[in-house]
Amino acid sequence: MVGLNYRSSTIVGEYREPIRRALGHPIAEVPAWLDFGHGPSPGDRAPDGEIHTAGAVEPSRLFEQIRGFTHFLLLFTGLQNSDAQLSELEKAISQIQKNYSDFVRCLVVASVGEIASSNQLEQLILLDKDGSLHHKYGAAHSCLYLIRPDGYVGFRSQPVELNELQKYFEKAYSFSTALASTTTD
Repeated sequence: MVGLNYRSSTIVGEYREPIRRALGHPIAEVPAWLDFGHGPSPGDRAPDGEIHTAGAVEPSRLFEQIRGFTHFLLLFTGLQNSDAQLSELEKAISQIQKNYSDFVRCLVVASVGEIASSNQLEQLILLDKDGSLHHKYGAAHSCLYLIRPDGYVGFRSQPVELNELQKYFEKAYSFSTALASTTTD
């Protein structure tokens, strides 16, 4: 059933910063905006890939980390990690866990080597050493993907925009808890 998709479903959604805003950034931002369009669309099956977890010697698979009966929010760092960016993702995770801990589990997919982070964030990091998972998800810059328990993309956002995620939760699941606005660039 891998070829099956739910793109036309009323309970999938996405937020993409308009191209005119991407054009206002340095030219490197435009390819990242276009790259996101090549990632899985809401309603598509989430792609699998090799990842590394903290303390593990052998690599694992993304699907091994996101199986179960909950939603998983994958927060991609993009191909260039920065301490400021990780700090923003950590704030986003705190807000999501505060409001949706029974519904959503957060994971950070990082693309490069050693990442200085708090102990809380370190336990949530999946390392994409060769960047292939970032490529499959069109995640040249920071973005998020909400993966439903059935393994399909329910929502995606570039940049990470918690207000848009909140709107999605309200529409698809009738949640009304407010999330603080967080945008990472």
